[in-house]
Amino acid sequence: MKKKEKRIIVIGDVHGESCWKEIVEKHPGEKYIFLGDYCDPYRHDITDEDVIANLCSIIDFKKMAPDDVVLLLGNHDIQYLYHEAERCSRRMTHVEKQIANLLKTDISLFEWGYKVWKIIFTHAGISQGWFRFASDKADKSNIIKFITDPQNREIALACGYSRGGFAPFGGFFWADKRELTEPLDGYVQAVGHSRVHEILLRKINENTAIFFCDCLAMGKYLTIEQENGSLYFYEAQLEDDKMTLLHTLQL
Repeated sequence: MKKKEKRIIVIGDVHGESCWKEIVEKHPGEKYIFLGDYCDPYRHDITDEDVIANLCSIIDFKKMAPDDVVLLLGNHDIQYLYHEAERCSRRMTHVEKQIANLLKTDISLFEWGYKVWKIIFTHAGISQGWFRFASDKADKSNIIKFITDPQNREIALACGYSRGGFAPFGGFFWADKRELTEPLDGYVQAVGHSRVHEILLRKINENTAIFFCDCLAMGKYLTIEQENGSLYFYEAQLEDDKMTLLHTLQL
């Protein structure tokens, strides 16, 4: 009997929110992909100590289940790691050294991008424009290798005009949803970064689409299931068991 593939639970920008733990409890034994931005909370009632404790819990979760937990870095994380990265709003200056040390100590646990099946996961998304701008020789079939190549760091960290930067296109840490009207052709993407009230699907065709998933604070998240040679994308929410089918993709 063929073993059933684990469901993928996509957890949007954290920003100190601890409700990801409730999502894990609701969906035990699955694969979990965090889209980054672990620090710099929006809510004033989340303290520096809360943020650091939450980040430590996420790192521990990864260590306990290394094959089933994917931790992506976001623009609010790379600012603590790379001096050339753009600075973000709400930067936690009082504890920035502590955050940097936490991230640097376990940097091997974090990734810039992740691909499974025909789905690419990055923090902010890959636009067709950025991909063309980045290299006219890049192989789309090996996209993760390309975006994680240290030689491409400068273009990867680029902040576009729409987010106050100076690059024509934001890289996959900074791309705004306004830049992603033309997402990378031939892939389905799941990204955070651009805040939404619910999972937002921008569909170009069956094989090219992008899900904006930065709605963890609203208790909403994306789940992906494989069954009978197809992928099913659902919006789920913490408050009840309602699952809304958003997209299907044949493998």
